[in-house]
Amino acid sequence: MKKIVFFLCLAMITGFSSADEPAKNRLHFKNNNFSIAPLDEKSTVQSYQLLVMFLPASDAFAPNVNVILQQYSDTMESYAALSRQEFQDEQWTILKEETVGNSIHWETSGMFQGQKLHWYMRADFNNGTVYLITATATENQWKTVGTKLTECVDSFQLDDIMHDADNE
Repeated sequence: MKKIVFFLCLAMITGFSSADEPAKNRLHFKNNNFSIAPLDEKSTVQSYQLLVMFLPASDAFAPNVNVILQQYSDTMESYAALSRQEFQDEQWTILKEETVGNSIHWETSGMFQGQKLHWYMRADFNNGTVYLITATATENQWKTVGTKLTECVDSFQLDDIMHDADNE
């Protein structure tokens, strides 16, 4: 009987431990009272949108932050030149551009699908992959949510695991 109780206790402890383990690998949205396990698969496609987060919409637009992964084996300088050309083609104004380590940051504004929008973008380079993190809001919304969106984009970081794997 003692063995049965011991094994039941052990099973319960193991069950509680393993049930708690997935909670560590969740995205937590405390202001909205939920968490969710991320979908996290390695992609072999050239470019894909990995994550989108929205703030509440106003004036028919929801301010948002996106994380896009792009395969890009050329230099940061060529990526910056290509991006500048795309901004020019869209007739967007570059308000700010700076290079910080292995990252390029832009702030732009312009028309897109009939709306005057404001963007903050960050392109992080790591072994042939560009992590493009973008924040978008209307020009009017930017006045109130721009700081929050910029802070969200700037909170992006590559995990140390990735850096360690790159050095092996």
